[in-house]
Amino acid sequence: MKLVHPQLEQQIIFGDNNSCEWVIESPELLFQYIQKLYMQINGTEGGFVLSEGMEEVELSKYAEIVIDPFMINLNDRKVMTKLYMELSQIAGDGENYLMTQEIMGSLQKYLFLLEQQSPYILETNPNIDIMAIFKALGVKIQDYSENHIEKTNQYIKIMAGLLRKRLIIFVNIGCYFTNEQIVELIKTAKCEEISLLFIENIQRNFPKEVLHYIIDEDKCEI
Repeated sequence: MKLVHPQLEQQIIFGDNNSCEWVIESPELLFQYIQKLYMQINGTEGGFVLSEGMEEVELSKYAEIVIDPFMINLNDRKVMTKLYMELSQIAGDGENYLMTQEIMGSLQKYLFLLEQQSPYILETNPNIDIMAIFKALGVKIQDYSENHIEKTNQYIKIMAGLLRKRLIIFVNIGCYFTNEQIVELIKTAKCEEISLLFIENIQRNFPKEVLHYIIDEDKCEI
């Protein structure tokens, strides 16, 4: 997998280790490229091209960016939508289908009983949306982490497993995590077959196997 931009001479190529450190020492370029990535991942134009092999893939579907690790949300809108869709498919498969229909029927009977005991004539939707039931029950992914590195590892697994992401971009995560913790994130990413791009404003003491790309203060690519 590789990430390119028309303003960059070098291609950011993710090797077998799936992790790269992109050091941008120029504050102006750091802001510029992070902004472009953020905008493009959120559906607008940014100029970056992500490809796997010879095939170009859509950055907004294949990548996520974490600018502030303290704001990681394991149950954001995209996660919840995908989770409910998968649970809905499970609810409609095989023996679960019959149980789901029984539950829907019981809800309709219960509402009819409430109507009989109230002074109101009620109208209900005969086609109950199972996803609305998940939402009403507050169904979400449990945060089992005991600290922030565990939460970040859990986030990587959710992005790879549930949302089928292929790339997570972390901005200045070296300010918050030790080298040993970075190694732990890389190991998790390898297991989940997802690539990591660490964008830093200075070069950190990352593991040697992490590929390095540098733009110095004079905006020269090294």
